Amino acid sequence: MVQTLRIAAREKSFYDPAVRAVRTQLRTAYEAFLLQDYHGAQDKQAEQCLWKTTMYAVIEEFRRRIKIALAGGDDTKDNYLKARKACLLFLNEASLFYALLVLKLQAAYGSVGFQLDFADQAALDAALGSALLPPRVATLDCRISVYRCLICLGDLASAEGACGDGFGLSEVLVTGCRYYTLIEGGLNKKDWSKAEKYYLQAVSVFPEGGNSFNQLAVLATYSDAALPAVYFYYRSLAVAHPFQVARENLLLLFEQNRVHYEQLAGSAGQGTGGGSGGRATAGRGRGRNRDPAQQQQKPRIPIAALLPKLSIRFVRVHGVLPSLKAAHTLSPWLPDILCSC
Repeated sequence: MVQTLRIAAREKSFYDPAVRAVRTQLRTAYEAFLLQDYHGAQDKQAEQCLWKTTMYAVIEEFRRRIKIALAGGDDTKDNYLKARKACLLFLNEASLFYALLVLKLQAAYGSVGFQLDFADQAALDAALGSALLPPRVATLDCRISVYRCLICLGDLASAEGACGDGFGLSEVLVTGCRYYTLIEGGLNKKDWSKAEKYYLQAVSVFPEGGNSFNQLAVLATYSDAALPAVYFYYRSLAVAHPFQVARENLLLLFEQNRVHYEQLAGSAGQGTGGGSGGRATAGRGRGRNRDPAQQQQKPRIPIAALLPKLSIRFVRVHGVLPSLKAAHTLSPWLPDILCSC
């Protein structure tokens, strides 16, 4: 059936009704495999194949077409609006599919002690009214499958949250295969709360998995929250089942932070140089004879204004510590960081 989908996609548009019908059949087949032969499905990596063939390929094609439509300007505005609308519809349908799969897995193999908090509960209730939950097949620990479904729900919500006026490119590794989230500038203005909610639910189901922590770190970087991102990347690598790509992401974050720190240190050095001369002159001359009541303390800087600089410096500490030269590299500017605290 996978081969049938590939042939159909080559001969027709990826969103042609005939291609979509084959994709739905393949999705149903993977779902049935998971619900009838759990161990066999795990051996064949059914969940990863389900995501890659029926979700990832479609998201990637939407990304490509929307990017082309945006490059065309006003002449292709209608194409962009149509592609964006179809993309959002697909993301909603895919999210509903995974939400139902979470419920079906627990019906077939036993509860994992978790109640799904789905964003569109009304749509889920309506879908449950027309779709029967499967009977109990066996009592098995299906936490890892529920966990992966929640990761996919978070990834779909992340793509939906980024589906704004335009799309950029941000590569993320999800459930064993790479896909491109639809990300562009102004990310900190977008709402990632839905995606965050699903990733946190994944943590509650399978806290020993590293993928969910990596995805939380990625969300933090979208909002320029480097310090929480470092924390989540560490968590991703420190669990029983670490997500190894988190190490690459962490090193990239440290490199980006190094550039920000050098810029911060350079601007601070320029400000200190000019300020120290002015303070020295005031101390030797006019400032000594000034009425103490007229001498005012330097204005207090709001904490909110200090936090970004403190975060840059603190992340820099973490970036240097893994180095063998950490002790020698850290000592020159550690007092500066401690003073900022």
